Amino acid sequence: MTTTPQMDAPLRALLPGIDASFDFVDETRCRAVCVIGLNHPDYDGHFDERPVLPACSQFELLEAVARVAFNEALRFAGVPRCKFLGIISPGDTLTVDLVRAAEDATAFDFSILSEGGGPCARGKIRFEAPRRSAHVQ
Repeated sequence: MTTTPQMDAPLRALLPGIDASFDFVDETRCRAVCVIGLNHPDYDGHFDERPVLPACSQFELLEAVARVAFNEALRFAGVPRCKFLGIISPGDTLTVDLVRAAEDATAFDFSILSEGGGPCARGKIRFEAPRRSAHVQ
């Protein structure tokens, strides 16, 4: 499937302070390009002298990209494997790649690359579909 501007709007809505768009999407993989805002609120307190995008914010970014790209109501469930390789600074342009794992449809291999700084993170992230509550009459 090719991407459309209609896919970019929901992605941006899930990621306030980040200008995001899809480069490509198919059934098992996607790539998004995200520009982290200079005043993104997640930099507050992380750290004044050298702002760093926290790990939890990076996982939220991955969750939002997966939800929109694969049109699934996915929720973060864990990170079985992750290696942080570089700092994500305000204003950085990131390339986010997700590839659905062949052995587990809820797991994705991921990488986050910075345009100027090289690799920032890579690993495997796991999601779950929201639980449906049973309606009792």
